[in-house]
Amino acid sequence: MTLWFGLMLGAYALGAAAAVLSPGRRAVRGLAALGAVVGGGAGLGLALAVLVGGATFALDAPTLLSIADGLTFRLDALGAFFLGLVGLLAIPCGVYGLAYSRAYEGRYSLRLLGAMLNLFLLSMSLVPCAANVLTFLLMWEGMSLTSYFLVLTETDEPDTVAAGGWYLAMTHAGLALALAAFLILAAGAATTGFGDLRTAAVALSPAARNTVFLLALFGFGSKAGIVPLHVWLPRAHPAAPSHVSALMSGVMIKLGVYGLLRIGLDLLGGGPAWWGALLIALGALSAVVGVLYALMENDLKRLLAYSSVENIGLIFIGLGAGFLFLSLGVTAAALLAFAAAFYHALNHAAFKGLLFLGAGSVLHAAHTRDMNRLGGLIRGLPWTAAFFLTGALAIAGLPPLNGFVSEWLLFQSLLPGIGSPVPMVAPLMTLAVGVLALTGGLAAAGFVKAFGITFLAIPRSLAAERAHEAPVAMRVGMGILAVACVGFGLAAVRVMPALAAVLAGPAGLPVPPGGFGCGVF
Repeated sequence: MTLWFGLMLGAYALGAAAAVLSPGRRAVRGLAALGAVVGGGAGLGLALAVLVGGATFALDAPTLLSIADGLTFRLDALGAFFLGLVGLLAIPCGVYGLAYSRAYEGRYSLRLLGAMLNLFLLSMSLVPCAANVLTFLLMWEGMSLTSYFLVLTETDEPDTVAAGGWYLAMTHAGLALALAAFLILAAGAATTGFGDLRTAAVALSPAARNTVFLLALFGFGSKAGIVPLHVWLPRAHPAAPSHVSALMSGVMIKLGVYGLLRIGLDLLGGGPAWWGALLIALGALSAVVGVLYALMENDLKRLLAYSSVENIGLIFIGLGAGFLFLSLGVTAAALLAFAAAFYHALNHAAFKGLLFLGAGSVLHAAHTRDMNRLGGLIRGLPWTAAFFLTGALAIAGLPPLNGFVSEWLLFQSLLPGIGSPVPMVAPLMTLAVGVLALTGGLAAAGFVKAFGITFLAIPRSLAAERAHEAPVAMRVGMGILAVACVGFGLAAVRVMPALAAVLAGPAGLPVPPGGFGCGVF
């Protein structure tokens, strides 16, 4: 596993350095893409080694930084899942970026894009590997700053600088709240290592535990994009290059989920029932607000950004159900809810990454994101249309694609709570089921609109009429994620038990030997 870790670090670092130092523009694009693909593959290999092998990777490097506890890396099953998400999208986005970044040739932003892309992937990969507070915060800040510079790639576009400012302000406000949560946890710990924080958390008073949870929720929730902390997301995602938007939406916002789970589930070990109820309420609000704004959008990438708010809401509903069932001692239902939320996070990475890459191909061909100026693109972009349709069907929750499976599992995970005798649990779960049904229908309508207006009918501008298919590298990147959307939809029986095993450590939940209850498997 050390070899995988070293290869991941080396590939990303060399990809960033080569983007800055390479003399030719083609070399800049090629080496930056190679670093992203090899680094993503190595990160995926390391994640699978931990998830499949059941071992834990650890590496201490205290000599690199003498303050606090040095840099310490440890990858358990929970971190490996999120590292795998980074690798899953780094490979197709790296391939796609090889051709997409050609538009930046002759501009200084080409070198900046190549370097920051690899450093962004590196810092995202190291966030779930961090084993103490210092390492986590350094990698988190690195992820935030590199993504900020990526958002500013096209500074000549209107509103880009403002979008970057919104993003930088919200991400640092979230960092301040997360730091406060860690400081409370570290007050009674021997070191700032996560193992010592876990031990010290047992002695915290209920008020201190609740404070830590709320700080983590709103600190990491700002990165995840939950309502009302989502204001940066529909501004920053459309402003970034499309393969960067795919990474931000498909992976980066999920690391906000990781931060919340690392503190709330792993270090604190869960909490009272109102923790789960609050997550369900925020998730339901985010899902409804996100899908309604998406329905009203005519900017293709902003529509996808609001859709990410909706899907983060669905993930939070699953997480909330897991926390709620865990507090009530219903471990089988808690395990199903957490695993369903993880599966939707995985599936969302695949289909939202595909849709952002498809939107990038539309922008590459027609030079506009305004759907009212598109139309008829299926004639000039048949491959892009097919890939975008695959992503649209998946996000709309139609079988047999992956979005249907994880949304159906989220429904299943909520059903045990509808008949609960505990006060307020049954109404809350019934409301959550209603929100899932409502957002599912509205999401389907929204993506019928997105695909129909963009690809069908007749062209509504000269640029749309003259649009041509994306280069091969861009089609390959989209094709990888289209295959993933089909594969994850057909492989649920094998994927769900693996996801349940991820929760066995931090949640302390036993994996049922015969599979899940609730009539799922």
